[in-house]
This record gives sequence, structure tokens and C-alpha cells, in this order.
Amino acid sequence: MSNNPNVQINIKALVEFNKALVAFSSKLNESFSEMDQSLKRLGENWKDEKYIEFKNEFSEHVKKLKPLSDDLKRYRDHSEKHWIPIIQKFLNTRA
Repeated sequence: MSNNPNVQINIKALVEFNKALVAFSSKLNESFSEMDQSLKRLGENWKDEKYIEFKNEFSEHVKKLKPLSDDLKRYRDHSEKHWIPIIQKFLNTRA
């Protein structure tokens, strides 16, 4: 942490941000699951090559977005294991 006496850190805001990351990641994963089910239902009645083309294109978009959910979880984990303890220690030394 910086030795700058003007540093201001709100650890509660960081914890809330982490909670928001987890919620967003969960919603994203739920949406992936819901869309996958909807796509399967769509395919039950859409029986031509355009469905396969659409399904493949849609799957490519999902593949691009899926890492975002994983990255959000990694950020949360890193923040909880690394940054929050450092910030807490820093705040304790200033008190």
C-alpha cells in the first residue's frame, strides 16, 4: 500500500463490489443455461441448415462471453485473498 497519508480506502465498498461481481457472474451463468435450453427447444422445430448455422454462431458468442464469468470469480477470489487483507492491515496501522 502507498505511504501517502491522503490515501482513502473504503473496504466495505470493496466487499460490496465483490458481492456484486459474484451476483453478476451467477446471473451470467444462469443466463447461459437458460439460453442453452431455449436454443435446444428452438431446434426441436427448426429443422434446416440455417438452424445449425444460427446455433453455431450463437455458440461462438457464448464462448466469447463465458470467460468473463470465470474472470469475475478469479478477481473476487484474488481480492478477498490478497487485497482485502492488505487494505485491512493498512487501515489498522492508520488507526
